[in-house]
Amino acid sequence: MRIPLMSAVLIMLPTVAFAQCDFDQPVGSCRATIAIGSTSDSKGNYSAEATVRSSASSCSKIEYFLDNTPQTTVIKNGTSAEESFFGTKPITKKSVQVKKCTQFASKDTDGKKNGGRDVVDGRTAGIAGPKYFEGRWKGFCRPSGLRRPR
Repeated sequence: MRIPLMSAVLIMLPTVAFAQCDFDQPVGSCRATIAIGSTSDSKGNYSAEATVRSSASSCSKIEYFLDNTPQTTVIKNGTSAEESFFGTKPITKKSVQVKKCTQFASKDTDGKKNGGRDVVDGRTAGIAGPKYFEGRWKGFCRPSGLRRPR
């Protein structure tokens, strides 16, 4: 009973498309934030859980300093990643300074580079969102549900 039920659940789950990034080809900059979550102290050893967020939809690299020590977080899929910080001083929001956020090119499912843009409903979307038709339409446009009379 468990196996068929688990199979049915797995079939109904949506498939997740993972971005394939080309980190040799930067396509622009992005904005990054780092939020410090839970912190702990154990005999002079400090740790913190943090969330690193990028304004890019995928394929971004965030460079930052943690107590003047350079750090890097790479986000391939999505807009955020969880990190664990460790140090000899208490870790606070002031301990972390974002230096740079770079968006890199991604490849679509066919392996073609799309310049770091997402494909939304068959259209290429830039960093600011999907691009819509601008200009004048010339010609006849028939709704797809209507057929030409014979």
